[in-house]
Amino acid sequence: MAKMPIQTTKSSKRSLNKSLWLLLVLLIVVAIPGYILSARQFVEKHTAITQNQQSLHITTVRGEALSIVIDLGFSGSGDGAWASPTGVRLTLAGLSTPLQIVGSSQPDWGDTYTISNQPKKVEVRGVVTLPTSLSGPMDRQLSGRITGTILTNGPIGNSSEDLAIPVQIHLLPQESYFWSGGRALWYGFIALTYLLLIGWLVTNLWDWRHSRRQKSKQADAKSDKGNRNLLVAMIVIPVLVAGLVIFGTIEGDPQLPTDGFPEISASIWLLLALLAISLFLQGVVSLYREKNASAK
Repeated sequence: MAKMPIQTTKSSKRSLNKSLWLLLVLLIVVAIPGYILSARQFVEKHTAITQNQQSLHITTVRGEALSIVIDLGFSGSGDGAWASPTGVRLTLAGLSTPLQIVGSSQPDWGDTYTISNQPKKVEVRGVVTLPTSLSGPMDRQLSGRITGTILTNGPIGNSSEDLAIPVQIHLLPQESYFWSGGRALWYGFIALTYLLLIGWLVTNLWDWRHSRRQKSKQADAKSDKGNRNLLVAMIVIPVLVAGLVIFGTIEGDPQLPTDGFPEISASIWLLLALLAISLFLQGVVSLYREKNASAK
């Protein structure tokens, strides 16, 4: 009869360890890659890119942020390589007021030209949102034009280019674009990632509570090595996951834009916060076990 508590404790400990490993495997193999890929797909479907002033064909909905990227067709240092004294605007038939894509700015590069060792594409990036008050059928076509003056700095001096980019916009109903625009898939992976992280937190809390009630010295001694191995995994894997998230979303190539997409940056930092809390909790559990073991 004396061995029953030990066997029960060991069985419960193995079950907890298996649960933690399963949550981590699902997190790093399914949830995080799915989250990154679906976030990139979501941004891609909400981004319109034009080069050499080619016409843009856009599918979107009212009230949805749209990222506009104008490739100026040359490479340079990237930052501070262009300015726009007029700003860049989107004029649409049916709208009396043009929509601002980029605000006006003055050149700040002076009389110098910097040659970068790693030149980047010089692009004008901005975000525009079609107003929800836009009249007409929910499913309709709009035509318009992107206009503005772009100043650039080159090795032979400043140059000026007037934009006149034709735009064709296909407006869809909100409920239709929720699925075709990639938002539903992205939300699904966000939910899965958060559920797994919350499950990991709850399992760690249960593990801590279980450790407080554990009274068998033999069970503590036999599980000590497993606890150390699990702690190492709990430290290494979250760090790897956090690095994967940061590289795949914030520092990846192409970098996910967060201007106009606050839900993306909010979801990234909330995910990293949950990872940090989980790691902290696992460290508390480990320290509590070591304290109890040294006391015995």
